[in-house]
Amino acid sequence: MSQVLVKFSSPECGLCSRMAFHDAAVAEELGLAFEECYPEKEPASPLAKVFSEYVAEDASFGWPTYVLVERTEYSIHPLARYQGGVPKAKFREVVRHLIGEP
Repeated sequence: MSQVLVKFSSPECGLCSRMAFHDAAVAEELGLAFEECYPEKEPASPLAKVFSEYVAEDASFGWPTYVLVERTEYSIHPLARYQGGVPKAKFREVVRHLIGEP
């Protein structure tokens, strides 16, 4: 099992592009794998299924949405999520909160 920080976004999202300057680096710094998924472009992917079941049903969702998942060889289980873009230092705090660090 491993924890993965998944970024759900859209190629047309400006905020998503700005977050790309630091989101993967922060995940790596905190010992997490990082993956990005474009649900509209990859609707059949296992991560897009997580998006449709865990995120898209929420009327308040927006881009980017980050979901911390526990991934095994056979399954993906959402653990926590965060929506929106923030500066690098704040994003580090957000991810620490998602993984349960003080």
